[in-house]
Amino acid sequence: MSTFYNELIQSYAESDHDTILKAALDALLSAGVTDRKDASPLDTSQYLISSSAFKLYDGSDAQLEKPPRGFALKRESPKVRASSSMIEFAYACQRVGDKAVNPNGSKLFPTTAEEAMRLCGTQEGHAKYHMLFGDELMKELGYCKFKFTERLSALQLKAYMSKTGADLRKQLEACKEREERNAGKKKVEEEAQIALLEDPIKAWVTQSYKTGKALGDKLKEFKLDKGGKKSEKMDRLIQYFRDHGDM
Repeated sequence: MSTFYNELIQSYAESDHDTILKAALDALLSAGVTDRKDASPLDTSQYLISSSAFKLYDGSDAQLEKPPRGFALKRESPKVRASSSMIEFAYACQRVGDKAVNPNGSKLFPTTAEEAMRLCGTQEGHAKYHMLFGDELMKELGYCKFKFTERLSALQLKAYMSKTGADLRKQLEACKEREERNAGKKKVEEEAQIALLEDPIKAWVTQSYKTGKALGDKLKEFKLDKGGKKSEKMDRLIQYFRDHGDM
């Protein structure tokens, strides 16, 4: 064994073990695994081995950097709002044990529902659960239908399955309506962006005179009619710049 390791073991054997371990634990609690704003890290430099004690293969000192405060805290996964496909899967799980739908069925274990959701879309999922959920829901896609962030945990699925079928249907319908509205808004925005790119004058005027005051002041400056809706005023100003080419 090298002289360095012999010296390290000897120095540890001659030191106060409990003091060193306590200092190391206090350093972790104050600097790494606490999010308390008033926590003051202890001065544990007297217990820490300096970087010169660690040598690289070329004989140079290892550069040890202190980790950032809170580095050991548990990181939360990004929150994802339940989509209609997620709620639809939970609804299918609830119907398996719903006596009004399936008199001979028994309630599905949340852990089984969690596994089925994880395997949904795969060959294994179809082979294992198509008899329980049907071929349409467990259709083989060649990939997982739900992304990692979209998969519901056993506890979340249990909460969904504890609701009545009527409540889940209402939640599913409301979710689909919200998604349709958002899709419609996104389509309108995309079409507007395309139209603006195809018409640079319109794009410039629309961006430069967003507010009613700015639009009205410009119409007044050019002695144009300020009446009508905002869209009509905007069209009037756009046409003026097209005719005069002065931007």
